[in-house]
Amino acid sequence: MRIIDDFRAEKTPWKTFYRKAKHTVLGAAPETWVIKKYIHGLTLNVGAGDDHIPFTIGVDNYRLEEYTTRKVAVGTLRADVLHLPFYDGVVDVIVAKHIWEHVAQKEFLREMHRVLYLGGTLALVLPNWDYLGDVVYWRDPTHIWRARPKEVLNLFLTSEDWAVVQFNKLARWHYPWAFDVVVRAI
Repeated sequence: MRIIDDFRAEKTPWKTFYRKAKHTVLGAAPETWVIKKYIHGLTLNVGAGDDHIPFTIGVDNYRLEEYTTRKVAVGTLRADVLHLPFYDGVVDVIVAKHIWEHVAQKEFLREMHRVLYLGGTLALVLPNWDYLGDVVYWRDPTHIWRARPKEVLNLFLTSEDWAVVQFNKLARWHYPWAFDVVVRAI
């Protein structure tokens, strides 16, 4: 019961304790739980790094020296996320956790739409700039744009290529520093 001891020592609020306990017991962060139900068929985990999600093909643009110095999930395909090595319309689901804020918005969405079949699902998890603020968000020098929940939702709602299926279920898990968006290619 180490987590309970940590809870008492840190005087952690119950919501944080609940989140830590679920993370420890289930072995995955809430951001994985909210998208697991969409995984089926040919599923890509774009920007996978060391985050292996069962029944997915990991895709990451890691360099060879990174492969030896950091953990990269076994079986991860080395490819640029803006130029995926797949034919048009062959992928059922794309999971993209904490990758979109590191690449150009329009090019990323164009490439995801290209490889997804019509009706295919794109599940995104992004850091919540509204919660993190400038200081924390820009601490990562590879972030190239601000991921704000309302702006991202509006981008998909006004798009002719995507239909919103789910938005920000992470809030239910008391997980405010990230948000999720699940859309279908139309």
